[in-house]
Order: sequence, then C-alpha cells, then structure tokens
Amino acid sequence: DPLYKQNELVSRLAMMLGGREAELLVLDSVSSGASDDLKRASELAIEMVGSLGFSETFGLLSVGGIPKELLGPDIQAAVLREARVLLEQAQATCRTLLTAQRARLDAMAQALLTCEVLQGDELQEMLGEVGRAAAPVIEPIGRDQALALAFTRRA
Repeated sequence: DPLYKQNELVSRLAMMLGGREAELLVLDSVSSGASDDLKRASELAIEMVGSLGFSETFGLLSVGGIPKELLGPDIQAAVLREARVLLEQAQATCRTLLTAQRARLDAMAQALLTCEVLQGDELQEMLGEVGRAAAPVIEPIGRDQALALAFTRRA
C-alpha cells in the first residue's frame, strides 16, 4: 500500500466530492452520477478515522485492532460521526475551490458538452496555470467552519 500523509487524504476526499459539488454549485441540484465517488469517499473517511489514526475521538487507537465483541453500536456511531465531519469539511473545501475557479469550471463544462472528453494539451490549456502547477495540497478546515459552510445557502 502507498504511504499517504493526512493532508493528502483530506485533499483526495475533496477531489472525490468535486463532481457532486460542481453539480450543486451550477445546477443547485445533484444527480446519481456521483454515487461511486460518494461510496469511495465514505470508505476513505471511515478508514482514516477507524484504521489510520487520523481521529480526534480515537487518537492512536485503530478500531480494526479491537476485538469484535468490544465493538458496540456506540463505537460504530462515533466512527461514522467523525467520518461524516471529515466529509463535510472536504465538501466545504471543495465548494470554496470551485467557487474561486468558477470561470474555469463553466468553460470546462461548455467544452465537455461539445467534445465529451478533455485530455492532454486541450485540458492543460483549459486549466491554464492551475494545471501546470503542482496540485495544491488542500489544508483541512476546522469542524465549526465546515459546519458553517455546509449550512450556508448558496447564491
């Protein structure tokens, strides 16, 4: 298995939510198209909390190392609750990035309506300097900020 830093996994969560969040931003609605991304993001968030030690609640404790007879509904609920917070933080981060890059998002959507696939030089041209730079590491935001952003009405 590859070795990932916590901030890389947080960035990956935000990336996985990008399509769904773009639909919300542009269409003010979501489709079933992001179901696989949501499944994978949920699995990753649960793994981060329950197995990788990226948990405020469990600290260095790996839930996978706890005997099954000790894993009651309270522990399961705590894992799911904290995984959901990670997903909400990633969603808020994703929304912030997409809003800041809205012009590029709209241009790419228009291009995809005509040619269905963007790749290589064409994609690099659409992304401009953003695509040429190393992918930014998305810093996690706090729980309170994520909740505030999650419940902020979109314009």
